Amino acid sequence: MAADQQAAIPVERVLQTLRAAMSHVHAERAPAEAALRSWEADAAPGFLHGLMLIVQQFNSIDEPTRLLAVVVAKNAVGSSWRKTLGTREWSRVPDEEKAAVRMAVLHLLLSDPSDRVALQLGLLASNICAFDFPARWPDILQNLLGAADWASPFAPQFKLRALRSLKHIFKGFTTKRFVAEPIQSRAPGLGIASLTERLQQERQLYRQQLKACAAPLQCLLSAHLPAFLNPSSTQQQQQQNAAANQGVQVGWQVRCV
Repeated sequence: MAADQQAAIPVERVLQTLRAAMSHVHAERAPAEAALRSWEADAAPGFLHGLMLIVQQFNSIDEPTRLLAVVVAKNAVGSSWRKTLGTREWSRVPDEEKAAVRMAVLHLLLSDPSDRVALQLGLLASNICAFDFPARWPDILQNLLGAADWASPFAPQFKLRALRSLKHIFKGFTTKRFVAEPIQSRAPGLGIASLTERLQQERQLYRQQLKACAAPLQCLLSAHLPAFLNPSSTQQQQQQNAAANQGVQVGWQVRCV
């Protein structure tokens, strides 16, 4: 049965399966892991969206479960979003679900309290960009650049996350390929010449988007990265004084990965 004819997997079932996959009891873990692999391979409707809904619930779901959810989502996008690039196969994940995942990833990158979860979200964003940038996710680079700007309202840890995510995305672009949709999904009357023209347009848009980001990114790094990595001497002194008075270490430190 085609994926678009199947009922969406309830998020409660996805959550129960994730928790079973973390069990120390083999009889519980093995079938749960098999179910996750099957949903990933079949691009089961509702699976990716359910995983992202689980990641979003940081007030009610423990970090290990949320971390596993985003790792599974990252792997599912990498394998079933368009499957192997060489086969030129599109994923059967509905476009509406893909859009919901993209929206959730950007929101969580700039709000999730867990740095471990955020790291995997950045890698997930990179996987998505390999397929959906620039045609289906044209504003992701500008959104992250805006969030990383020192003048943005985000806290320093989220600014740094945005920079790290850009790093992962640009690294992923080194292996990006432009592929045509399979014949069965093409619009009627869409010939080779039209497909070629559309791919050329996407390549041109891709180059334009990267060129538009180059100067702002270089300016951002040269102007503001030292402030991320090396707080001012005044701020350091204030932190040291507070630590001495309270007997505890305060302040924030960041380390690039």
